[in-house]
Amino acid sequence: RLYSTGNYYLNTDLTEESLALEEWPNYFAWYGEGAIEDIKKVKQLCEENQIELIVFVNPEYEKRYAEAVENGYLTFLEELSEITDYYCFCGYNEITQKMENFHDISHYRQSVGDLMIRVMNGEEMDEELEKLLAQGFGTYVTTQNVQEVTDRLMKP
Repeated sequence: RLYSTGNYYLNTDLTEESLALEEWPNYFAWYGEGAIEDIKKVKQLCEENQIELIVFVNPEYEKRYAEAVENGYLTFLEELSEITDYYCFCGYNEITQKMENFHDISHYRQSVGDLMIRVMNGEEMDEELEKLLAQGFGTYVTTQNVQEVTDRLMKP
């Protein structure tokens, strides 16, 4: 089941009951401090070896995202902008509000990844992608706009 769908569970409909299952208690724990330090090291290695580093923040299903925000995720995004610019695909948008775009609450489907690649490659926009960009999907975040972006990311 895992290899065909990315999910161990036969029923991928998320409910309050399924989220309370034994597997989930530490799922929303915050690990941001360690991640920030690791990202600094990766960036330094890339600079030392003349490797272009492109950073992005992945989309997550809205229920997962809301829990992350409650646990300090927006602070992580602010701190990340101090290290490097990045593409932000998280937040509330047409992608993250439909479970059909995910294998489970954290792992997006290939079709979503393809849209992300198109944004990061600066490919020509069609109507679908322009609509998603207007919703904040794929916003390029810098120290200059991070506060505006995180303010928007707090709102469903």
